[in-house]
Amino acid sequence: MKLNNIVLFIVVYYFFFLISYRSTFVHNNLSIEIFDVGQGDAILIDIYGERILIDGGANFEVDSKLNSFTPFWDCKLSALILTHPHYDHLAGLNRVLERCQVQQIMFNDVNYSSYEFELFKQNIASLNVKNVIAGDIFEINNVTFEILWPTKEFLDSRIENINNVSVVVVMRYKDFSTLFLGDLEKKIDLPHAEFIKIAHHGASNGVRPKIRPGDVCVISVGEDNRFGHPHEETLKYLEDSGCEVLRTDLEGDISFRITK
Repeated sequence: MKLNNIVLFIVVYYFFFLISYRSTFVHNNLSIEIFDVGQGDAILIDIYGERILIDGGANFEVDSKLNSFTPFWDCKLSALILTHPHYDHLAGLNRVLERCQVQQIMFNDVNYSSYEFELFKQNIASLNVKNVIAGDIFEINNVTFEILWPTKEFLDSRIENINNVSVVVVMRYKDFSTLFLGDLEKKIDLPHAEFIKIAHHGASNGVRPKIRPGDVCVISVGEDNRFGHPHEETLKYLEDSGCEVLRTDLEGDISFRITK
């Protein structure tokens, strides 16, 4: 085969490979991906190609999992939400920020000291950053997000438990709602939602949402973790309430598609 034919073959092959590869990232629905990142949280919401990442787990796994939804050479996120700065929600985000373009960062710069949190703040210093409080609302592709917690008054108070600054988000699409509870322990008034990311990896002290039979309750938790999550008391509450319980330690990555 002549050299120019070889070059042409390579160019054509690469062109079709690129088209095929890019086509895997064209999403025509609304999906929620609860990534199995061990003991931690990492949630990707894909809204017809616009992607929001909530938390990043304790390791680099979230970075590799994102490759199934956005090209590794052109990673783009519409928003990144850090619920609170504990290691098992934060550490993986620093790796994501190294290679992904993020349009907006949502978090609260609370009084908490750790290497990972300081690095996170350095990584987002030049980005579009918004401190979020209860009542904030934003919309992406006709999907509405409302921040339910924390309130400004709570953030201004003396905070003894950093879990309780967790950013709580309700996502609404048509008549379908989802709740993302972070690690919140404080009892607050929560709306009903058909899909719920249970608080604090199923710990007994996590805030308990309103549940109806047929709801989907997801627990993001590491296999055989040292904390004993999820707690038997939490599991009993969820099962008695009639929700379908899904766990990342048993199911792996959990994908949920909304087709209404």
